[in-house]
Amino acid sequence: MSGAESDAGVVMQAKPSEPSEPSEPSERAKQAEPSERAELLRRVIDLEVRAAFQAQTIEALDGVLREFAARVEVLERQVRELAARPGEREPGGPEDEPPSWV
Repeated sequence: MSGAESDAGVVMQAKPSEPSEPSEPSERAKQAEPSERAELLRRVIDLEVRAAFQAQTIEALDGVLREFAARVEVLERQVRELAARPGEREPGGPEDEPPSWV
């Protein structure tokens, strides 16, 4: 089936395309006051700075996250190893104390 056909096999008619916008700046943009253009330029620069800062922050946070994930993996492995050795425990734990009624 082509992209113009639906699941039921009906051919759908394409809508006439709307006229595309001219590639040159619009009349409003041509007539924009210098202060408006300066304000737009300032806003674009501000957005670019924010985007760059956010990208840098995301990279830094990714590094921290990876470091913590590696630490968690080590700790999980150590816990599994300790759990696999139930007969071996450190002396002086609560099980080494005599019951309170003795």
